[in-house]
Formats: sequence, structure tokens, C-alpha cells
Amino acid sequence: MKGLIKKYNRQLSEFKETASNIGELICQALMPIIPDIRYSLGGHESGVDKICFWSEMHGAGAHSYTHWDLDCTLPEVFPEIKNNFETPVGLYLSKDEAQKAREALLQLKHKIISEEVKK
Repeated sequence: MKGLIKKYNRQLSEFKETASNIGELICQALMPIIPDIRYSLGGHESGVDKICFWSEMHGAGAHSYTHWDLDCTLPEVFPEIKNNFETPVGLYLSKDEAQKAREALLQLKHKIISEEVKK
């Protein structure tokens, strides 16, 4: 049992580090459009397997428009981990902001792919 617990703790630590790296990269890509975007691993109703994003400036009730929610675009751009993103309180943008965010996420994806090919 001791070996299983040690393995569990090591894998959980590696998972959290990887998920944090993903959350940080996405936030950096979106900061020009959503300056106060933040992430956490898990949330009130989510386990640590969810990367949760939020923004006070673009959260529910912060704007009168609800054109785009990050929950829709992240899975479109990153279908490999589509079930691991959440915006628990919503993250809404105008049509123009939504297009810029989608382009930023696509640029991030292409950058990641290019770096992986170089390895």
C-alpha cells in the first residue's frame, strides 16, 4: 500500500504541474483580450481534473452581452482535452473580442505544435 500511495502522490504532483502549465499558457495568450483572466485547478463543484477560468471584467453579470463563452471555444481549439476546461461563472466577450480570443488560442496551439515538432 505504501508504494501505491507514493506513486499516487507523485502522479498527482506531475498532473497538477502539467495542468498549471496549460492554464498559465492559455491565460498568457488571452491576457491582451481579457486582462484579468485567471485560472485554478478545480473549483467549488469540480475536481482537480478541471482547469477553471474566470474574469471579473467578463464574468456573468459584468457585461450586457453574452456572445461568446470560453467554454465553447477552448474545446474547439483544443479538442484533445475538451472535457477538462470550465468557466464556472461564465466568461463572456463581444463578437470582436471573441474573434481575437479564438485567434490567440489558435496561435498558441500552432506555437505548441511547432515546438513539439522541433523536439
